[in-house]
Amino acid sequence: MNNRMKTIFVVLLALAAIGIFSNIGSFFSMVGKAVIAIAAIYFIYRLVIAKRYGTSIFPKRKDGPTRAQIKKAQRTSSANKQEQKRGFKQNGAKPVAKAKSPLKKGAKRRSGPQLTVIEGKGAKSKRKKKA
Repeated sequence: MNNRMKTIFVVLLALAAIGIFSNIGSFFSMVGKAVIAIAAIYFIYRLVIAKRYGTSIFPKRKDGPTRAQIKKAQRTSSANKQEQKRGFKQNGAKPVAKAKSPLKKGAKRRSGPQLTVIEGKGAKSKRKKKA
């Protein structure tokens, strides 16, 4: 079955290559039209986004940091935050043990809500007055 699929794939690929080379002019014109259509859709998208956010179509990033710089800063700042949470020092020393105060006790876990049953008439029937 696998050899059969490979043979069919090679035959279809060969037929496609023959079709492209026999009519190469129309092939390139179709590719060119597709590129133009994609470029037009992209420019319309950029125009809509620029109008929505009040920016230029192609903003220049000379003032602020680049995307790569922002991602690097996020990675390093999150790593620093995790190290601080764990109690590590910058030089890679062992974590600092926090001293627990003997007065403060942990929260005790309760077994559940303590419900009581109040006895009485469970289902009172209402008597309708006949008029």
